[in-house]
This record gives sequence, structure tokens and C-alpha cells, in this order.
Amino acid sequence: MENRSDLMLSTLRSYVEAMGGELRLTVSFPGQREVELGGFGNDEA
Repeated sequence: MENRSDLMLSTLRSYVEAMGGELRLTVSFPGQREVELGGFGNDEA
């Protein structure tokens, strides 16, 4: 993996997918429901 502390999401996604997983990015705030952020996949625009 990259030696930088700011690992690129695309690199992390590649590693996760290579292991058969799926990368999902969610945001949560106190008292609110979680929101899944999109637009980070190869097939999403």
C-alpha cells in the first residue's frame, strides 16, 4: 500500500475489491442518520 498517510480512495478500493470486498464511504453526525457517499466507484458518474 502507499506509504503516505493520505491513502487514495481509488487505491484502497482496488485493494478491497481484490480481496472480494466492496468499499463504502459513510458519514455520520450526532443525532442524524448515516449517509452513504457515492461517486467513488469505477462504474459511477
